[in-house]
Amino acid sequence: MVSYITGMKNLKLRNGNWQVKLVIPADCREAIGKYAFTQSLGRCSTQEAEAIAHRLLGEWKDLILQVRGQPTLNLQKFLDRPASERLRTLKAITDELNAINPSYTESDLIDHAAKVAVESQIIDQVDTQTREQIADALGIACRPANHLEEYVSIKLVDLKDRSRDEHRRVLETQWIQAFPIMDEDHYTMSNVVAWWERLHASGKSKATLRKYLSHTKGFVKWLCYRGYCNKENYVESLEPITKRQQAKKQEDRKPFSDVDCKKLLDHADDQLKPLILFGMYTGCRIEELCNLTTDDLIRCPENGRLYIDVPVSKTKKGEHRKIPLHRELEGLIPESGYLIDVGKGINRYGERSAGIGKKFGRLKTGLGYGRSHVFHSLRKSFIDKLKQANAPEEIAADIVGHEVGTMTYGLYASETPVEQLFMWVDRVEYKASIT
Repeated sequence: MVSYITGMKNLKLRNGNWQVKLVIPADCREAIGKYAFTQSLGRCSTQEAEAIAHRLLGEWKDLILQVRGQPTLNLQKFLDRPASERLRTLKAITDELNAINPSYTESDLIDHAAKVAVESQIIDQVDTQTREQIADALGIACRPANHLEEYVSIKLVDLKDRSRDEHRRVLETQWIQAFPIMDEDHYTMSNVVAWWERLHASGKSKATLRKYLSHTKGFVKWLCYRGYCNKENYVESLEPITKRQQAKKQEDRKPFSDVDCKKLLDHADDQLKPLILFGMYTGCRIEELCNLTTDDLIRCPENGRLYIDVPVSKTKKGEHRKIPLHRELEGLIPESGYLIDVGKGINRYGERSAGIGKKFGRLKTGLGYGRSHVFHSLRKSFIDKLKQANAPEEIAADIVGHEVGTMTYGLYASETPVEQLFMWVDRVEYKASIT
């Protein structure tokens, strides 16, 4: 079965596998020796298939130009092309040399590839630089930095900007700095193990190490899959850090007590005080609070009181959850606009909480609170208050946007009607005076 789901007429999806095809002009078929170029791309995303197809079609069209005697690639054009295109231009040399000498060495392959590249006018001459580039294109001496942006544009395209930048930063600072060249001299199992042991000894948290390994595994696996590295994926053999191991070393986030909350409010300025109060009485995450506007406040027809319809959340369960507005917050609602004034502290990712979040961090640190107390601790304080009020777990989960773990309530039950949530939020009370 063939289905067309892209705008590229040369790209087809056949039985779950992508295939790209280009019919060769009649005047070139005898010289090329076939009717059409075809290449199976296997199973991959539509975006990745289109990216590969564009490159293959470019190479095939270049070959047609060469057969017709038109100008071929010169060195600069060759170097300007993505590494993936150079790879596919030269990759066939491996099969050619294997037919001549099955026991060839990697140095033999580079020599032969360089000879063919000169004869094909891909490069003008062979020198140290072009040999390195050929080794990279053939996967013999992969330079991961040359392929990073392609990896980011294909494999990380669906991530949010902050997460994508964080992936890139980890790969640049942790992997590429350690292995700028992945060849048989530098990229060995013993060197990869030594790299992993150095990271363990660096004092990084288990959570950070787990993230480093996950990002690196994905990148190296992709390099090997695409043929950019013809070595074994040694990173895959490293001992992983389990979530249980991570939890043993990770410092638990602690809730703020009633006395802590009063202390924060007593020392907060007029900008921070509303943020802290909303955290105490809604349990919202800081970015959720900073994005709330008066348009997100809806009046409940059953009792005439306001509740919050959270428009954007970290999780799907948290989106559009309904939180009754506690009576302590009613006097903090502006006439219009955002509920929290964050000033000008919006970062390049469009996160409104960036500046005011740092300001809160300076406040709590100045009051003597360490890494176990953060703004998210107010969310834990709010959940503790619901628990102390004997709120059923499914009620609390609906208010704070958590999944319910049971099959009955978690999978089949609908959300609790908002009018039934007011009684539980109204029971949230902090014993220390906050006025």
